[in-house]
Amino acid sequence: MLTIARSPDPVAVTQVPQPSHPPKTALSPDTPPAVIAESQAMRAVLEKARQFAATDLPVLITGEIGTGKSMLARFIHDRSRRRGSAFVSKHCGTIPASLTDLELFGHGRTLVPGAGLKRGLIERAHGGTIFLDEVSELPASSQTGLLHLLHTREIVRVGERVPIQVDVRLITGITLSESERPVSTSLRPDLYYRLSVLRLHLPPLRQRIEDIGPLAQLFLDQIGSRLQGRRYAFTPDAIARLKTHTWPGNVRELIGVVQRAAIRSRGEQIGPVEIDIEEPAPVAPAAPATDNPTRPLPGSSGELSLMLEALERTRFNITRAASELKVSRVTFYRMLKRNKVELRQDWVLGHPTKEDET
Repeated sequence: MLTIARSPDPVAVTQVPQPSHPPKTALSPDTPPAVIAESQAMRAVLEKARQFAATDLPVLITGEIGTGKSMLARFIHDRSRRRGSAFVSKHCGTIPASLTDLELFGHGRTLVPGAGLKRGLIERAHGGTIFLDEVSELPASSQTGLLHLLHTREIVRVGERVPIQVDVRLITGITLSESERPVSTSLRPDLYYRLSVLRLHLPPLRQRIEDIGPLAQLFLDQIGSRLQGRRYAFTPDAIARLKTHTWPGNVRELIGVVQRAAIRSRGEQIGPVEIDIEEPAPVAPAAPATDNPTRPLPGSSGELSLMLEALERTRFNITRAASELKVSRVTFYRMLKRNKVELRQDWVLGHPTKEDET
């Protein structure tokens, strides 16, 4: 667990040396991601992102699963004064809770005999930008460490007491739909207000119809370059088919559909017959209305009963149960976690992992 030293004795502050080369772990590729913005909604987002790039203030990016929060964070970094330094990206949900402080803040030489000093992701992003996706998944001790960083621009390695000064731009992400409120997450309120000084909301793909064709062709070109340089192209009818889908998985779902189309295609022209889109399963009928329509308090026995009943009605289908309760799947997972309901293998077959939901 990370502890912030508050000794009555004066403590020295260590200055982090600027790395002579970018760290090899958790870094994005050197090539900036392509950004498509034919739609007015996405153009507005990128205009704000360019304005935010001129500052060093924290940015919170929200959006549904698969909308491209890490891409937008990299877009901001590449247009900031820090673009020549490291860009470190990490999905907080992929770090075991017991190792989060070690991963973010590092540890001293004395913590594990013979292990030596380890610099955490924040320290290795010194001079650059760190993007922490699903920041609300962090345990309380790590959230305290981030709050300390924002207040003092210092971190403390696990097992040490000497604060270390770091110069880093912090961008964070939370999976939220437009109708959900950030207070529904497990992020402590004081940290949320510090992280959301600047806020960007990424629109879902269904609100970016004009971007679907250019995005699909971009992904198709990337696939073709990996398949012996083949030059694929969508027919107008294929693009029209893509535009009729609602894309609950957003850009990440579109990538999968384009990949399947390229593999199924016998030539370089891809028509609607090659567009294999998995339509969402029909939602089970809603539960009968109760006398008290108010949602139970988080962590209460009422919330637990509500979830279990939804799971039983949907035969333990996570996506359909979340839809029935009118919450996102990520929020449903948070509800399961705070009610200490362990997932079973047969509940989650066919669903993306947390790493895929960025």
